[in-house]
Amino acid sequence: MPAKAFAPPRPLAYDEAEEKEIVDMVLGIYEDHIETRSNWTARHLKYDNMWRGKHNLDRVGPFAGSANVHVQAPYWLCDAINTRQMIAIWAQVPLVAGEWDDKADEKRVQRGAHLCEWHLQGKRMQARERWARISKIRNIHGRGVGMISYANDEHSYRQIDPDAVTEEVVIDPQGFPVQDEDGTPVMRGIAPEADRQTGTFYRGPVLTPINWDDLVSPIGAMNLQPIRQSNPKGADWVQIRNWERYGLMKKKADGLYTNLETYGDKDWWVSSAPDQQRSGTGNQRRVRQEDNSEGNSRALSGRSRTEMNPNPEFEIITHFCSWTDPDGNEEEMVFFVSKTPRALLGGFYLTDHYWHGERPLLELHFQTTSTRGESMGVMEIVERLSDELDTIHNMRLDVGFATNLPFFFYRASTSFNPNDIDLRPMKGIPVDDPNDFTFPQFGNITSFYHQEETLLLTLIERVMGVTDLFLGVSPTQGASARHATGFVGTQQEAEARMSEVLQQDAEAFSFLCRTIFNLELQYGPEHRSFRLHGEEKSEEYAEMSIDELRMVGDYDFKLGANHGSFSQTTRQQQAQAVASMTMNNPLVMQSPHRMWEVLHFSLQSIGIRSPEKFIGRKEDLGIPEPKSFETENQEMDQYAHGYNAPAMVHPMDNDEQHLQGHLTHIQSEEYVAMGRPNMQGYMMHIQHTQQQMQMKMQQLQMQQAAQQAAPQEGATTGSYESTNGRAAAQLQNVPSGTGQTMMDSYAGQTAANGAAPPPMGL
Repeated sequence: MPAKAFAPPRPLAYDEAEEKEIVDMVLGIYEDHIETRSNWTARHLKYDNMWRGKHNLDRVGPFAGSANVHVQAPYWLCDAINTRQMIAIWAQVPLVAGEWDDKADEKRVQRGAHLCEWHLQGKRMQARERWARISKIRNIHGRGVGMISYANDEHSYRQIDPDAVTEEVVIDPQGFPVQDEDGTPVMRGIAPEADRQTGTFYRGPVLTPINWDDLVSPIGAMNLQPIRQSNPKGADWVQIRNWERYGLMKKKADGLYTNLETYGDKDWWVSSAPDQQRSGTGNQRRVRQEDNSEGNSRALSGRSRTEMNPNPEFEIITHFCSWTDPDGNEEEMVFFVSKTPRALLGGFYLTDHYWHGERPLLELHFQTTSTRGESMGVMEIVERLSDELDTIHNMRLDVGFATNLPFFFYRASTSFNPNDIDLRPMKGIPVDDPNDFTFPQFGNITSFYHQEETLLLTLIERVMGVTDLFLGVSPTQGASARHATGFVGTQQEAEARMSEVLQQDAEAFSFLCRTIFNLELQYGPEHRSFRLHGEEKSEEYAEMSIDELRMVGDYDFKLGANHGSFSQTTRQQQAQAVASMTMNNPLVMQSPHRMWEVLHFSLQSIGIRSPEKFIGRKEDLGIPEPKSFETENQEMDQYAHGYNAPAMVHPMDNDEQHLQGHLTHIQSEEYVAMGRPNMQGYMMHIQHTQQQMQMKMQQLQMQQAAQQAAPQEGATTGSYESTNGRAAAQLQNVPSGTGQTMMDSYAGQTAANGAAPPPMGL
């Protein structure tokens, strides 16, 4: 039976008075909060200038024309840290992995992980590029936010059916048919009327970066999710401000802005549009500062006036809050409100907008502070250090000019006006007596400022935990020197300092993937065909139905290669250590499955997306891991291997222990009370175990006879013991090939039960 499908979102129907109350509530919160955070806005405008290298433009120097430059250490820090953050998350192989609670969801979670990774690719969701923008905003301002939505864009095009093309005779101006040299009438094709077709331009999730001033949230909220018993420090409400063209609003009229046409047609909206120059006194300071930095002027644009713009912009506020529905129930809602003109464009239950009940807002933080949602960014942390660095750097420039340019004293005379003297290099100066000019001697004191500047750069590196060739001076001695050991130590220190931020990013990435999957369940097509680049068996995802993704139990998605370390280089070092320690280990060598895991981890660590094309799939190995007799009893009781079918005996079993365990179980009161299930399977399994015991005894006798006939020095002793408490085959002096003989026996047994013999090669 297919699972129940999600109902399409249903707009909430309020009367005119209730709509006005909602609009007043949303815009009242927005305007009041923008006014109360004016000082906060001024600080973050300063952080934007620091990023652009325009910090402290109003500095007053010790004299007119003194140096006033900015050392772009904040920019270097943000860029270097953002590069590390991006590589740590987006360079993982595989990128997405899944977790499940119910065993029945194993394949479904694997399909879901592949679907999420397919959506994250550049040609579709462009998630890496959007994440990078959010991450930069986070580093500059402390917190970066992105909104996750679902789009279904269509495009139309004209198409001609080639089978519908007809021909006709060409007629000259006199009305006679045109003929060629052979007298055959000349024909020409007549194209039929083109049909307009509609196709899918893009259908899938969208990640939209939200700038720092476009997010409005309550003071003191620790996160942007609704307040619940499980989230007592959440946000009572959250607002996202966005500027949208009327054309985009029109496309959203069917799904989100359901009240758009109730206020009027296009002419009404165009005539009611706000000032397109964004020159109002509201939340526009960041936009105007960016325009000035980029050299743009909206006032000079020919379409800046509303009457000359057929597709104007409107300030739209998406408001998440708890509100009363038309039936009087308190529910989590999402409202879409236009600021100018004041209009409620649409309202929905949050679960209709996103069925999981979470606000689809992705959060990235740099340094969290107490229980506040406003985190510290790179600019705030290094603001004072940057001011000090700029001061020392400018003083060094001023002292350098003062000590290197000609600087002299002279005695004024009555024969000429000293103010008329033009001091220029290689310019002669008329004077009465050259002895009246005295050039003072200044010592070279610029080394002091250079040392102070270097110490400040080193302090910045220590505070931020970033060692970079662009910052400071790389040490040549000690544990941090640029040799192999020093580089590893520096790398480990940097990862330790970044571990908290990267762990938060990993959790945010998990939230992104989980939201993508849940939106696909809610808004995705009934059947989806996709191919994940580099994956084997891609044909499995041809016409995959939505029911193949619905889970039985709880599930989650996470960073695919997150094995406790986020660095790809560190994973390669781990793989090398694992390979060196396990390749010749008897516990690994005797198990093809363990050897497969070692090879698979080593290949993935060097960026091979599909190691299976080199080592095959794990399930193709055929021979499973040894099982305890308790597990085999449970499987045969439940007919796990088929009706009246036995469990397979394993060459590495302790046969005597297994035989005793099976006999004790079938003679127990519990087994009798169950009605002796699968007794025929038990008898066959016991028979196979006895045959394996006889085979091992014969092989042991054959080896002993061979050794007595031709004793050789350095004979191999095969006493295998399992560390997990299950003794393996107790063989003494097993000759070469005995293990393969046992494996062949296992393969023959499997074939006798109706299955193909398993391949043994890796």
